[in-house]
Amino acid sequence: MRVLLTGANGFVGAQLVAALKAAGHEVLACVRDPIGFQRRFPTVPAFRTDFNHLTVPKDWQPLLRHVDAVVNCAGIMSESAGQSMMAVHYHAPSALFVACEREGVKKVIQVSAVSVGAPTDYAESKRKADNALMEMELDWTIFRPSLIYGRGAYGGTAAIRGLAASPFVMPMPGEGQFEFQPIHINDFARSVITSLEDNRYAKKVISPCGPDTLSLKDMATHYRSWLGMGTIRTLPVPLSVVRFAGRLGDWTRLVPFSSNLVAQLEHGNAANYIEFSSITGIQSRSMPHMLESEPAGTADLWQARGWWLQIVVRWFLVFYWAWLGLWGLNRLRHEGQDVLLSLGIPAFWSGAIDVGGTLLNWAIAAMLIFGRWPVTTSRLQLITLLIYVVFHTILMPGLWRDQLGGLLATFCLIGLVLAHRVLNEER
Repeated sequence: MRVLLTGANGFVGAQLVAALKAAGHEVLACVRDPIGFQRRFPTVPAFRTDFNHLTVPKDWQPLLRHVDAVVNCAGIMSESAGQSMMAVHYHAPSALFVACEREGVKKVIQVSAVSVGAPTDYAESKRKADNALMEMELDWTIFRPSLIYGRGAYGGTAAIRGLAASPFVMPMPGEGQFEFQPIHINDFARSVITSLEDNRYAKKVISPCGPDTLSLKDMATHYRSWLGMGTIRTLPVPLSVVRFAGRLGDWTRLVPFSSNLVAQLEHGNAANYIEFSSITGIQSRSMPHMLESEPAGTADLWQARGWWLQIVVRWFLVFYWAWLGLWGLNRLRHEGQDVLLSLGIPAFWSGAIDVGGTLLNWAIAAMLIFGRWPVTTSRLQLITLLIYVVFHTILMPGLWRDQLGGLLATFCLIGLVLAHRVLNEER
């Protein structure tokens, strides 16, 4: 079967690509970065598709020729520059579904979410796409899974692993009572492939889930044991604080989650395992069983601990650049002007350097806070730090002999910037 798969570069999408290929199907991938995708899957054709712009059926029709089925698993949890929740979850998928009707592609699988009833724009956009698909004369199947977990998962699952790997106490939203029925990505992939190959699942809404209902605290505890870490006390975090942090995360990268994620968490993510199993015939495995069957390695421990580390490093770098903007050039203002004059440089340039440096430092701090251009921000930090080293070496070479590190400390910051760049790269 020739399958067009959207969102193929995400965690779920990439796993589905591998599973579909292993099952003997031909995959055509729709991604935002086809070059990067084909480094991972060199034998899979990839098309550049941006759901923010492909919002009319004719945009999709050329991609659907000679296609037997479509699997849509594109999605975002929060909006960012150029990313619209309604476009990604509703307008573009609806256009894709209409294009399927026009091109005669009958089999369509929509990956939604079990919490489509939550009072969030995420849930609303998913729900509207589901409803639009259910009104069409297609052999559709809508999957509304509980939490999908597995190696390499990021987003909400990464946050749970990060909580599990906390160093002193384990912060827990509320009392950690929020319920899930987590399903392993392999079991979810089996569900999708079965629905593609068996028409009995046509025109059904299915909620893939695991056999056990686990609280957030239960899941974090299982992950901590999986990582080989000992027991630790939990620290309940009031929901008012968690909601505030989510709102902060909507606008900045200072917090690695959003108000949507918090609201979805509060709404609940449990499903009916007996119903899922009876419809599909799939006996999904429990989370403790699956974790034990895939022992954690060093990379898993690094990923879990890196969740916290990237938060700490980002806050430190924001503080450093903001502080440098306020005070870092005072030394140049008071001591550097004589040096500039001795070099024959007019005093005017001292003030210009002060203002320019301050604005540059604040701009870097703002870029880190909002996180819109991570690669550019990293490069700008490195270039600026190297310029500072050269500039201060010329004007104040004595800083190399400073007993507190002086210019040598700048190279520690360069290392921190490089570490942050790596930690910030999810895929």
